[in-house]
Amino acid sequence: MTVETAESKRVIYKTVNSGGSFGGNPLRQEMGLGQAKTISEVEVFWPTSGIKQTMSGLQINHAYRIEEGNAQATELLLRPFSLSAGKQGPHHDHHIELK
Repeated sequence: MTVETAESKRVIYKTVNSGGSFGGNPLRQEMGLGQAKTISEVEVFWPTSGIKQTMSGLQINHAYRIEEGNAQATELLLRPFSLSAGKQGPHHDHHIELK
């Protein structure tokens, strides 16, 4: 997977796989984009079929499902969860996302 951001014109490469014969690693990926404000494009290469998909219009801090052969990424609506270390303290909402 390749993500290009508009601000820095940098390209981030990420290989996604199960990591083992029993699927020990999740296929959901989170990609940190630093100070980027927009995504220019996301490119996914599927090595088994040789299909290369390029998507644009994806937003920062959103989660998407990307399926082989489907030209459109589908936004996932993930519920935030709260992490709290004590009794009454500030709560932080976190999302697990593909960024």
